[in-house]
Amino acid sequence: MNFHKVPFEAMDSLQKRVLIIEDDLTAISLWKELLSGVGEKVLIEWASCEEDARFMLWNSILEDRKYDLVITDIYLSSHRTGLDLWKSFHEEFQGKFIVVSGIDYQKLLKTLGPGLDRPFFLHKPFQFEETISLVRSVMGLSHFHYENEKRIV
Repeated sequence: MNFHKVPFEAMDSLQKRVLIIEDDLTAISLWKELLSGVGEKVLIEWASCEEDARFMLWNSILEDRKYDLVITDIYLSSHRTGLDLWKSFHEEFQGKFIVVSGIDYQKLLKTLGPGLDRPFFLHKPFQFEETISLVRSVMGLSHFHYENEKRIV
């Protein structure tokens, strides 16, 4: 397994936990920079494949320490995708999922098909302000909602 997990004792009780699921390990520094703009203490945990992410998500549920936010790339280095993770866990995490991809938005809509419940979506390459606004909104850290909030509809 290839993931980073922080012992519970090492966590600040006010710290927000974010799980990032991305197989491109060069993106770690980008996510650290982006999440530093959230304005809150953020602990980033990282999974580089769907299998590890699934393990970490289940553990967070079983330990009653769910992530405050899950950010997943759609295409991972396995046959399962970030959308598969979202479909499996979105109810448990109550809208705290953001899927990211460079995929064309219309193609993504066709991939998902019809449905009422949709994840939030960020298009790569990221715009700093757009990303921070959406992250803050989804984590419940702002009194305003992201102006261009994009749930896949």
